[in-house]
Amino acid sequence: MARKTLAYLKGANRDFNNVLDSYRIANITEQSGTAAEDLTATTNDLIWFANTAQAGEITLPQATADNAGMVIKIIVGTTAWSTTAFHLGFDNAGSTVMCGQVWIGTSDGTASDTRSFVITAGAKSIEIDSADVTLAGGDHGSMYTFTYLEKNLVHCMANGMITTGDAAPVAAASTTTGTNA
Repeated sequence: MARKTLAYLKGANRDFNNVLDSYRIANITEQSGTAAEDLTATTNDLIWFANTAQAGEITLPQATADNAGMVIKIIVGTTAWSTTAFHLGFDNAGSTVMCGQVWIGTSDGTASDTRSFVITAGAKSIEIDSADVTLAGGDHGSMYTFTYLEKNLVHCMANGMITTGDAAPVAAASTTTGTNA
């Protein structure tokens, strides 16, 4: 059975099976390589992480009315990701966009602060590069949380780390170009 909304569970539909179907259990998946990752078949909350030097783009599922409320966390594990920018977000051919914030800090401890930048209106992806002070990070400890709000809209809270330098995120940290472009 599919997940049920709270409105559906009120009244005559509140039975044990419907309540179980509405409960979200996060799956935890570890990336085993560094190639592009297709998470478009994800239908439940997910914690996805890579302890490898992820270098390929990561494609998330499109936002629909049925997956509203779903949360996907993408975590950089023990190894910094690529120092060549790649996309983390939604397929360029789809209509899902994101809103939210990019926060960047420095892993080497030499920078004096953490800086933020609002995600560009209509953005389909964030730009991951563990060494670029202007993009969305990708050094170990980075975490990107995607909360599905409604059809075609996802909130992204990007807490990125960079390997060195003073964090200075700019509009290019998020882009209206999606994955598979």
